[in-house]
Amino acid sequence: KVDVWFKAVKAGKGSAMYDARIYNVMHALEAMPKVLLEKDLEDFCKKVKELTEMGKGTSLEDTLKSAAVVALRSVLSRDKSRIPANVVDWVKELKAGDGYSKSAAEGFIDAYEGRSLAGAYEQINELNTRFKEACVDMDSLKAYVDENVSDLKDFIASVAKKLPMPVKFTTEQKFLVKKAILLHFECQAPTRTRYCALAGGATYTTETLEWSRWLKMGLSAAKLGKAVLSADAITDMPGVVDQVKGLYNMYKKEDGEDFLSFISEPFLTSEEQDKLLNQLRAANFFQKFQYDNQTANWLCANCACIYLKAGADRSAASLEAAASHPEVELPFPSLKLEGEGAGLQDRAENVVGAALEVKKTTGACCSLFGMNLCTTDDGELNLG
Repeated sequence: KVDVWFKAVKAGKGSAMYDARIYNVMHALEAMPKVLLEKDLEDFCKKVKELTEMGKGTSLEDTLKSAAVVALRSVLSRDKSRIPANVVDWVKELKAGDGYSKSAAEGFIDAYEGRSLAGAYEQINELNTRFKEACVDMDSLKAYVDENVSDLKDFIASVAKKLPMPVKFTTEQKFLVKKAILLHFECQAPTRTRYCALAGGATYTTETLEWSRWLKMGLSAAKLGKAVLSADAITDMPGVVDQVKGLYNMYKKEDGEDFLSFISEPFLTSEEQDKLLNQLRAANFFQKFQYDNQTANWLCANCACIYLKAGADRSAASLEAAASHPEVELPFPSLKLEGEGAGLQDRAENVVGAALEVKKTTGACCSLFGMNLCTTDDGELNLG
């Protein structure tokens, strides 16, 4: 049946109805993965890509690409292995584009690589409700955190594969942009390779404006000993809760909510986690780090490349042999993910990248729902 549809579309190329016919076929294909046999899913992926290519240059080109990614997402939910490598590469190429297809492609690749943050809403809501009811003052807050470390541990474990956790949160005396915080990430390879881009305890640093959400993540990470909170203002504060409060007071607006209100929902929803994921994407984090399923750790791109070549055997000898293999091409042959630290230029690009992503995403949503997007003189978004 699909072949018949394709033949009919091709026969109508150049006609006034050509664009509409392609779209109708794509719309019909979107639901097919749910009823196809698994052996047919691979061919289905190829057909979806082929149909999108038939729509190049049409008025619906971007819409077709978005619909194609939605159809492929349905295949992903059934059997990831059925999606051909060249189709995955094609979706990755869409991430470099613009419009709705870019956003759809980013979501697909996040899910394909295990970074999808959808789901678990009810569980997160339940954890936050219990936390809020129990923590009525600082004493009860500290007691609850001490007595419910298992909740913090489960939460961090549930997001670790999708959302990398910094090993250190720091501040600076002078900020490029007000209310920014520095996140420090290390290569978590159990055995560092000789080509590790973060050897000798070095960390990769990125600046973020999403300070409040990362600070909530910092409460769990620091309590579990997975991260350190560092700033001159909290040097003499021994407890994690007091440290988080000290950092919060440094950043909040004068008319901002009090600390107990802020920290009463420390478990971020998938939507809030997505914002952090977008910030890391804007800083090109996922070009520098990759998640290794076998070790359940985030590795620098160089170590990840060598671990992949080593296969199931992760012994020191096997990793050394993989590092010497002539087919191994290091993503960062200089053994540095960046210079000695993010300079002014790098940090400015990260901030601008994050801002542009927010603007594009908001603009796309507004266009979808027929709203007008404009900015006031002070840069605030205004929807009308």
